[in-house]
Amino acid sequence: WGYSGRTTIWLIKNSGSAQHQQITTTATIALHFRGEVSSVNVSTIDQNSKIIPLKSEYLHLDPLQKVLQSHNPHRIDADTQSCRLSSFDTALRSSACASFLGELRVKFDLAESSKAGQAAVSASDFVQTWKEDVDAPCSSYDLQLQDLESELRERDSTRRNKRVELVAQQLGEASFYTFSRDPRVSSTNPSTKDPRLTSPLTVRIDIDFELPACAINSCGRGLNFCQPSIELAKSSPFVYTTSGEFGDHEGPRMWLPCLDSTASKHRSSHELSICVSAPSIEGFSVVGCGEDIGVSSTILSDVDGTSSTSGLFATTKWLSAMWSPLPARCLGFAIGPFTILSDFEYVDDADDDEEPVSIGNGIRQAFLAPLEERHLIHSAQSIQKSAQSRAIDMSVMGGTSGVPLRALNIVKDVIGLPSHQSASYTQVWLPSIIDGGASSGSLQQCGVATNSWLGGATLDASLLPPPSKRLPFYCGGRTLQLAQARCAITGFVRKGVALGGGQDDAGEGWMHAMIISQLLTIYLKAHGGSGEGGGPDSHFYVARYASASGCNSPSMEFLGFANVEDDTIGVASAQDLWRSEKNGTESRTSASDELAIRNMLLSDALEGIERNGPSPSNGWKGSYLSLTFLSSNSCNSTCMGSGVVDLCHPIGGIVYRALKSDALSRLIQARAGLQAFIKTIRASFFSTLLTDAGEKGVSSNESPMKDSKTNTEEPGTQRHHKAPFVLVVEEMMKKGTTHVVFTRSLKHIAGIAREQYLRGTTFVDVGKDIPDAAGFQNTDPEGFPNSFVRASGGLYLRVGAHIEAAGGESATPHAPTAVKGIHLHLYAEQVIPEKAIAFGGPMTIRVVENEGQCREFVRNISEDGSRVEWGPIFLHAKPVASNKQQTAASGTIEGSDTKPGGAGFATKKKAGIGGDVAYNDALLHVEGYQAIELARLTNRTPLLWVRVDPEGLYGGIGRITTFQQDACVADQLFHDGDATGQLDAIRTLAERPFRIQGSVKVTSVYDARVNEIPVRVLGDCLRGSVALHSSIPHTPAIRAQAALAIAQWQNNKAPASRNVVGSDSWLGLNLLLQYFKERFENDSQRIMPCKFTRKVWRKNNGEYQYLDEIKRNVNIQREDVDIDCEEDEEYRVRSAVVTAILCIRAKDGQTPAKVLKFIERIICSGDGAAVEGQISDALMDINGQRRKRLKIADGPYLSDGMMESSTFVADSLMADALLALCHINVRPTQMDPSFHPVLKLMQACRRWLNWSLYKEETLLENEETARSGMGLSSARIAPCAITALVSLALLRQSTSNSATKAVLIEDEATSPHANNVDEFDDVIGTNFYSDIFFKKPQLSDVTRAAAAQAVACICCAVDRFKEKSEGPVGLLTALEFLLDGIIDLTTTMGLRLALAAIMYDACTGKVCSVQRIASIAGCNDLGVSGARLFDGPLGGCKGGDNGSTLLMSVTELTNPTASSVNDGARKGLRLLKFAGTPRDKEHQPFVVVRVAKFATKLWRTMNGDTEVPGAYGVCSRDGNLRASLLMLWQWIWPAGCPAIVQVQSWREHEKTEQYIRLGAHEVMQINEDEKRSAQAEEIATAELKRVVNIELDRQKWRSEMALKAYQKHTKEAVVDSAISQGLGVPLPLVARDETWKLGGWATSASCQRRAKGLDGGAAISKVRLKVASSAGET
Repeated sequence: WGYSGRTTIWLIKNSGSAQHQQITTTATIALHFRGEVSSVNVSTIDQNSKIIPLKSEYLHLDPLQKVLQSHNPHRIDADTQSCRLSSFDTALRSSACASFLGELRVKFDLAESSKAGQAAVSASDFVQTWKEDVDAPCSSYDLQLQDLESELRERDSTRRNKRVELVAQQLGEASFYTFSRDPRVSSTNPSTKDPRLTSPLTVRIDIDFELPACAINSCGRGLNFCQPSIELAKSSPFVYTTSGEFGDHEGPRMWLPCLDSTASKHRSSHELSICVSAPSIEGFSVVGCGEDIGVSSTILSDVDGTSSTSGLFATTKWLSAMWSPLPARCLGFAIGPFTILSDFEYVDDADDDEEPVSIGNGIRQAFLAPLEERHLIHSAQSIQKSAQSRAIDMSVMGGTSGVPLRALNIVKDVIGLPSHQSASYTQVWLPSIIDGGASSGSLQQCGVATNSWLGGATLDASLLPPPSKRLPFYCGGRTLQLAQARCAITGFVRKGVALGGGQDDAGEGWMHAMIISQLLTIYLKAHGGSGEGGGPDSHFYVARYASASGCNSPSMEFLGFANVEDDTIGVASAQDLWRSEKNGTESRTSASDELAIRNMLLSDALEGIERNGPSPSNGWKGSYLSLTFLSSNSCNSTCMGSGVVDLCHPIGGIVYRALKSDALSRLIQARAGLQAFIKTIRASFFSTLLTDAGEKGVSSNESPMKDSKTNTEEPGTQRHHKAPFVLVVEEMMKKGTTHVVFTRSLKHIAGIAREQYLRGTTFVDVGKDIPDAAGFQNTDPEGFPNSFVRASGGLYLRVGAHIEAAGGESATPHAPTAVKGIHLHLYAEQVIPEKAIAFGGPMTIRVVENEGQCREFVRNISEDGSRVEWGPIFLHAKPVASNKQQTAASGTIEGSDTKPGGAGFATKKKAGIGGDVAYNDALLHVEGYQAIELARLTNRTPLLWVRVDPEGLYGGIGRITTFQQDACVADQLFHDGDATGQLDAIRTLAERPFRIQGSVKVTSVYDARVNEIPVRVLGDCLRGSVALHSSIPHTPAIRAQAALAIAQWQNNKAPASRNVVGSDSWLGLNLLLQYFKERFENDSQRIMPCKFTRKVWRKNNGEYQYLDEIKRNVNIQREDVDIDCEEDEEYRVRSAVVTAILCIRAKDGQTPAKVLKFIERIICSGDGAAVEGQISDALMDINGQRRKRLKIADGPYLSDGMMESSTFVADSLMADALLALCHINVRPTQMDPSFHPVLKLMQACRRWLNWSLYKEETLLENEETARSGMGLSSARIAPCAITALVSLALLRQSTSNSATKAVLIEDEATSPHANNVDEFDDVIGTNFYSDIFFKKPQLSDVTRAAAAQAVACICCAVDRFKEKSEGPVGLLTALEFLLDGIIDLTTTMGLRLALAAIMYDACTGKVCSVQRIASIAGCNDLGVSGARLFDGPLGGCKGGDNGSTLLMSVTELTNPTASSVNDGARKGLRLLKFAGTPRDKEHQPFVVVRVAKFATKLWRTMNGDTEVPGAYGVCSRDGNLRASLLMLWQWIWPAGCPAIVQVQSWREHEKTEQYIRLGAHEVMQINEDEKRSAQAEEIATAELKRVVNIELDRQKWRSEMALKAYQKHTKEAVVDSAISQGLGVPLPLVARDETWKLGGWATSASCQRRAKGLDGGAAISKVRLKVASSAGET
C-alpha cells in the first residue's frame, strides 16, 4: 500500500492591531499534520492583483517519527526519553508530549510581494483574482476528474457559487485592506505592523508515502490500512479513516494537513477527491463524506495485454464536495470491495418517478462484499446473489433499516432546522475497526468514540447479527441501534456547532459531548423502547409501539415551542406521578423507564470512578479528574493540542468525559428546563450557521420599548426590545460558543424563574491567589456550573425523615409548645469526603401522602457542609393504617377478621387456610395479601413516601440517600411513576429494614416477620403477575434490578454457615428460586427454553391482549384475528436471577448447596436452557397480512417473512450463567476431601468452551468466503467459559489438596502433569489458554482477550508457591506475554487496549476479581459495563451496608481464587519494584537483567519504537495505548526502574561473555548526547509543562477548599444552642476508608460521625461497671 496526494488550503490570518513592532518580511503558519510531507508551496497576491509564489520552507515536528528514522542501527532513540524519569511525579506532563506531535510549521518570505508595482487596484480586482484561484478545477490534466467535477458542481450550483463568492469576497477584502494600509502605499499610520503578515495565502502541500508491508494493521488512528486475515492470500484489504475526538492528536490530521480545530475561524469548505488503483478483481470502491453521495467513475485498463478479467486494472475516482464550512473532524472515507444497499424504507417512501440514489441522496449501507462477488463489482455482468449473500444482505437491513433516518429526523426536529445537513447518509460496516462500537475489554471502545463524518459513519461489522440471525433487543440489539444513532447525532453536532472564541477551542470539547448526550437522551425518549427504533423491514419495528414513537411519543410533547417568545420557560414535562401502563408491561419496558435505568447505571459508573479520588488506579498520579482539563482561557489550541493530556487517559479521559457530560446534561435540563436547554443548543447551531454564511448579526421582528407605567410606546425612541433567543445568538456570533458564553446564555433564556438553580459565584477558575469580598482567601464553592464541570466529585447527601405524631413534642428546639397535627421533619446532612468540594443551593422535596396528595417544596443545602432541618411539614391526609388494624394484623389481639379497607386493601377470604395468613409453602399469595399490603399495615402515618431531588437538580452527580420507614419505600416502589424512584426504592429495601414506627412489640404482620417484609416486597416485584392481584406488574428492567437487590439483601442477612437449613435463613434465595420455578420449569421440573417472543392479539377496538392470557374456551374466528409478535424481555430478568442466585453467600463466604445444585442444572441442561428462539412463519399465515416484496440490488425478490423467521442469537443467556460461576466459593467436605464440588461444573464449562470454539471456528470458515465480519461480537460464550473455567480451576487448587498446581508457560513442558493425569490438569496450565490465543486462523478479539486474561491469572497464581530465593517471576512472565501480544503486528488496536488493561489489572490486584474481559466484551455498553466493573455483579447501592461487599472484597475467606492470584501478584510486583536496588540481595543477576529487559521493551514500545525494521511502533500513532502503558510504568516504577540502573552500572563489562550471555546488552543505555537531546525537548515543551502544572494546581486547590473552609470555621467557632443537635454547624470531612471505596459511603460517614460524637446523639467513650455484692457493698 501507498498513498500520495495534494491539498490546497486558503488561509486568512486575522491578526490584531499590534503596534510598535519591527517591520519584517517573513512569517510562519502552523498546521496539524502527522503524515509524510514531500513539498510545500505558498503563494499570495501582490499589489497588482496577481497570484505569485513565495519562498518557503517547512519544519515537521513529530518526535515519535524521529524514532523510526534513526540512522544508528546500534542505538534506539527512544532511550533518550528515559532521562525524563525525574519528571514522573507529574506523569500527566509526560503524556502531554503527545500533543506536541503532528505540527507542520511553514515559514515563508513576503519580499517577493513587496516589490513595487503599479498603483493599487480596486477591491473588486482582488476579489476576482481570488475567485478564479478558488474556482479553478481540481486537476487541469485529468479529464476523468474534470468530468466528475462538472457533474458534481451542476448538482447544487447555487449553493456552491454563493460559497465561492463569499470566500473570494473575504480573501479580496483582506488583500485590499493589506495593501491599502501598507506604509509603502499609504503614509497613514506608519507605525502599524506590516499588514502583509495578515495577507491571505494559498498553501499547497504534497504528501507522498509508501507503507511497508509489515506495517499493515499497525498504522494507527487516523488513516488505517487493514488486512482482515494475513494467512489468507485471497483476502482483500480495506482502508478507512477515524475521526477521533476533539482534544486528541489524531483523526484527519494523520492524513491531511489542516487546522484541526472546531473553532469558527478554522472551519472551511472542502472538495475531496480520491483515486484508487488496484486489480479489478479486488472490486475497490470509495465511500466518503459529503453533502451527497458524491460522484465516481471507474476505468478498466488491460495491463498484461491478455484481455482477461484477472489482468484488468481498475482506476476508480470519487469526488465529493462540502460547500458549507465544517471542521476537519467531519472528513472521512473508506475504501474497499463494498456492496451497497439502499434503505428499504427510504426507497419505498420516495416518489415512483424519482430515483433517489441517482441524484446523490438516499440512506445506504456499505459492507464488504463476499469474496465470490468482488470480481464482478466493476464488470458489466449482473451479480447473482447466493444464499449466503442474501442472508448477509438481510442481516444488514434487519439491523439498520430506518435507524439512522429516525435519529437524523429527531435531531433536525429538535434543533428546528428546515433540512438535513446532507442529502445522503451512508453507514460503512467493517470488521474489527477502531472506535467502531465493539469492545474487547476496554471502556474506551464501549461506544464512547465514533467514526462519524458528514453524511455517514464507519462502524464495526461485528455489532451486526450473524447471517440469518437476529439479536435480542437487550442482548446486542439495543447496542446496535444506539451505536448508529450516536454516530448520526455526533456527526450532526460536529458539523453544526463551532466551539471556542473564534480561533481557540482549547478545553471546550466537552461541550460537544454534552450536546450529543442531550440529543441522544431525546432520541432515547422517542425511540429507546424495543420495537420503536427502526423501519418496518428491520428487527427494531413493532407496529403496536412504532406508531407512538418518535415525535408521536408522549415524551416529545415539549416539541413545537417557538424560539422567540416572551413567556417564561417552564420546566420539562414531568413524569407521571403514579405508575400506569405508560411505564410498560410485564414483558416490555417503555422508553422512558429504560432511559431512567440507563441514566442510573451511567451515574453508578461515574461515581465508581470518582469515589476513590486521585489514586493511580483511577487517574494519573498527582492529577485530579475534571470534565475539561485545560480551561477555556488557557492557551490556543494550535499550541496545546486541544487538551490531549486529558483525553489520552485510559479511564479519566474520554471515558470520564462521556460519563460526566451525560450527567451534566441531565443536571442542566433539570435546572434550566428542557426547553431552555434546547433553545440554547439551538442558538449555538444557528449562530454557527449565520457565521458560516458571513452574517454579522440577526434580524428579527423587534418591538419598540414601552413605558413601564403607561404600557405605551415611547415616542421618538429608537430602542427596541429583542427576544432573549436573538440576543443569545448574537452574542455567540460575536464571542463564540464557549463555556462562559453558553452558561450565560442558558441563564438568560431560562429567565428569572430559574435563576436560583443557575446561580454561581464566578465563571473564572478558582485559585489560591483569588481573594473573596473581604480580602481573605476564597474558600466558597464556585456553584453552577464550575462546581459540576471542573470538580472531580459530586454531592453526597443523607436525609432522615421523622414523623411527629399529633400532640407530641416538637423536634424543633425553638418551638416551646406542643405541635398540633402530624408533622414531617427532614434532617439533611451533606457528607464531604476528603479531596472533594462542597455543594450548595436549592433542593426539591416531593412529599406524597395517603389518598393521593402530593406536594413539592424547595429547600436549601448549606454550602458549609452543616446539618440542616427541612421542616416541619404538616401532613393533611389520614394515616395509612390505624393502631387497631396494626395490632390485629400482628396477632396480639385475637378474633379480628377485619381488613383495613380504608387504606386501599381488598377484603379477602382465606380459603383452605387456617387463620389469617399471607404465606405458606402450599399456597403462596393465593387469595392472600401482597407484600405491599403487609408493609402498609406497618405504616401508621399519612406519609406514603418522600423523594429528595426528584427532578434531578444534581443530575446523577453524586449520591442521595433518604432514611424512611420500609412501608414508605415499598409504596414508592409500587406506585411511583418514575423508574428512577422505583430503582431508588429497590436499592433502599436491599439495605435497611426498619422497625414498625410507634410499636416496638409488633414483630410480625400475620405470618410475615416485619424484618422480612422488604425482601418480600422485592420478591413480589420480581415475580410480577404471579404474585400480584391488585397492583400493576413492573417492567422487566425494574424486575431485573429487583433480583439483584434480593441477592444483596440475602447477603446482608445471610446465616453464619452455608450448612444452615430452614426457609427463614435463605428467604431471599428461596424467592429467586421460586421465580425461576414459576417461569422456566414444567411440571416434571425440567428447565424450559426461554421464549424471546410473545404473540399479541389486536382487537377490533384497537386494544391489545397477549394470546397466552386468553382462556382456552374463548372462541376466536380466524378471519377476525389480527395477531402480531413482540419481543418478550423476560430473558433479561432470567439472566439477572441466575447472576443473583450465584452471588449469594453465607457469612463465612461460602456458597449454599442449593445454589450449586441450581447452577449444575442450568449449565448441564444443554440447549434447553438457552434455545435459540424463532418467530414462526405461521404468525404471518394466521394473520393473513399481505407481504411486501423487496428487491435487493439486482438479485431476486425476497419477502419480509424471512425477517420474521430469523433465529434469535441466545448466546448471552448461557454466557451470563457461565460468567456468574466466577462468584462461586465452595470447599470440599471433610467427609470426602478428595472430591471437589466444582468438578462437575468444570466439566460442563469445558464442554461449553469446546462447543463455542467449534462454533466460532465454523463462523470463521464461512468468513473465508463472506469476509463481512458480521456477528463476531455476539459470540460471548467462549470468553465467559474461559473466564469461568480458569476461575473454577484456581478455586479447586486453592481450596483443596489437589496435586495439580498452576504451571507457567516456560515450565509447562517439564510439568509432572504434562501427560494430563486427569481431564482437569490442562486447564490449570498456561499452554491451554495460550494455544487459544495463538490459534490460526485467529479467533475473535474477545476470545483472545479472555485467553490472555486467563494466562495472566495462572502466572500470578504460580508465584504464591515460590519463595523469594526462587524468584517469583509469574507476574513478569504474564506481563511479557501480554506485551508481546500488544507488539504483534497482527493484533488489532482494540485488542491492544484490552491487553494493556489486563496488564494494569494484574499489577493492581484486579485481574481475577473484576472479570474485565467477560464483563465488558460483548456488552459494548458504557453504562452496563462501567457499573459492573466498579460496583460488582449486583450493581450499585444507596451507600449503606450492601451485599456486593462480599463479592468485591478479596480475602482468603470470601474470594480464595482472587486472593491466591493477588498473593502471587504481590510477590511478583515486589520483584519488579525492588530487583536491582542497593538493598536487593535476593535475586540473581539473570533475574535483574530479565526485569531490565522487560522495562526496556515497555519503555521503547510506549515511545513509538518497534523491533521490526521499517514498521511503525504500535504507540507511535495511538495516544490511548501509549497513555495506558505509561500509566502501567508509573504504577510499577514511579521513580524509575532500578533494574535498568543496575544493569547500566555494569557498562564496564559490556564486552565480556557473561554480559552478553545474560542479555544485558539489550537493556537501554543513555549517553551524554542523548541527555542533551532530551534537554532540548524539555525546553521545547516548557510552556506546555507550565500550563499543565497550572491546571494541576487549580484542581488540587479545588480539592482543598472544603478542608480550608472547615479549618477556618473551627478557628472562628462560636458556641450556639443548636450545637447539641448539630444544626448549622459545619461538620468535618469524611475519610475515604475501605467501606467508602466499596460503595458504602453512608455507612462510612455514620461510623465516622458516631466515633466523633457528631451524629446528633451522645458519644460513649468509656463504660464504668459497678457490681454490688450480696451484702450491698459496691
